[in-house]
Amino acid sequence: MENIINDPTYTVQDGTIYSLTVIIGNGQLGSSALKNFDGEYIHGAVNNVILGDGKNIRGKNLLITSMVTDANSNTNTTVISYKLNGDTIGPYSKDVDTDNSSISYTTTIHFT
Repeated sequence: MENIINDPTYTVQDGTIYSLTVIIGNGQLGSSALKNFDGEYIHGAVNNVILGDGKNIRGKNLLITSMVTDANSNTNTTVISYKLNGDTIGPYSKDVDTDNSSISYTTTIHFT
């Protein structure tokens, strides 16, 4: 299985609370896992997970691992994106080699 590595940077503002949603696109199936800045593990669907105030997460890195499986018979393209307070990081995409295969996405968001 292929692993796609993404290393985006995201600028935060003091006094703003940030939340993260992971979006699996193209009608494919997926699951993600991360450890938030409070040390809590989040896995499965990641929807509006609170990360914290910009002043507290600046300088930190958030590692997110996701498995996306080709479940759409009309395309072999897997797509993933990350939404932070309405801003979208990505999308990142990659075709699987064969129907019903999976691709792993490892994304580290660097907060500045």
